[in-house]
Amino acid sequence: MKFFKRLLCALLVSALLAGGIAVFAAPSLTITAVNDTFLPLNSAYMPSRIGGEYCVPYAVFSSGGLGVRASYDSGQQMLTFSSGSRTLTYLIAQGYVYDQNMNTYDTPAYSVNGQIYVPVRTVCSFFGLSFSLIQSTSAQILRICSSSASLSDSSFLNNNKSRLADLVNAYNNGAPQASPEPQTEPEEETHKPSLVYITFLNCPGKHTREILDVLGEFNRTATFFLSLEQAPDPAILRRIVGEGHSIGLALNASLVSPETLVETANQWNALLLEETGVTTRVVTPLAGSAALTEGQLEALIAAGYRLWDTTLDSRDHELSAYNTANTVTTAFSRTDSPVVVRFRDRDATAPALRTILDYMRTNSIASAGVSVMRAPINARGDVR
Repeated sequence: MKFFKRLLCALLVSALLAGGIAVFAAPSLTITAVNDTFLPLNSAYMPSRIGGEYCVPYAVFSSGGLGVRASYDSGQQMLTFSSGSRTLTYLIAQGYVYDQNMNTYDTPAYSVNGQIYVPVRTVCSFFGLSFSLIQSTSAQILRICSSSASLSDSSFLNNNKSRLADLVNAYNNGAPQASPEPQTEPEEETHKPSLVYITFLNCPGKHTREILDVLGEFNRTATFFLSLEQAPDPAILRRIVGEGHSIGLALNASLVSPETLVETANQWNALLLEETGVTTRVVTPLAGSAALTEGQLEALIAAGYRLWDTTLDSRDHELSAYNTANTVTTAFSRTDSPVVVRFRDRDATAPALRTILDYMRTNSIASAGVSVMRAPINARGDVR
């Protein structure tokens, strides 16, 4: 039976050859092309099959002609592609991928021998590019095209036979090939805060439970500053305290007498004591401590309150989750000092917070809630 199977295969191959159809083994060498040009045949641009997907070094997409820019921060292991208003971000170590709307994708980037590979299908689909595999007797061509490409695959192969042969011969003979500089943005020196104080305004609110879930997921504590103008949900207050977070009071001191300011804070402390069994001596003026009058400042200090100011506003009340996360993590990468970051209770807050806390975990950035045991951070100095 085996003899007849071999004979049948031999006859089939003979028939194909007689009919003018070339039969050859699939080439083991794969060359990358962008639009109508081959990229250098070296490790900076050669594709690889990873997890069943064709992947290429990220420099392929920023090599020119595709309208995509790439920025790689090796310290954060974060790769960002951008084109117009569309942005695709890879957190390499976490295998996490998200776009400008915080939509996530299940095809991560890979670090292999110091080279960062990205899945061709995902990146092409996201930025409206196309890719194809062109077969030849000497090599396989992975071709990625934008609307700037002028040749069909067959015309591209026919017009570049000589160039393809030169590339393959040079590769087989070990001749080095120069690599064009990828269009990447220069890397900046990165830093990280010595400590981050995570604070929230406008809580409790409709997103506070989700915010607490995210904090619990990353085992982080925060401070929730209550607005004195809104009635809080006692159940959420008890959950905040029960999960180890601290509570503060957000003061709108505009046109308020010093006595009224202190009296209002004391009334809220009485409510907190009744509902949660705790009180707070931590306050944050909404306009900053610099906006307090001397009388207001002296009255609060005399009543035992400690003032904390925001040093970094996440702007989650006006930005998307993606831009909120980028605002905060970019600021983190530019300072070595403690940071008091302000969030609110908004649609963007919880998804942005998840990305920020993931970044903090990756970069070993410590955090804490505001406490009377810590020296306050404010524009008036160490006001106690």
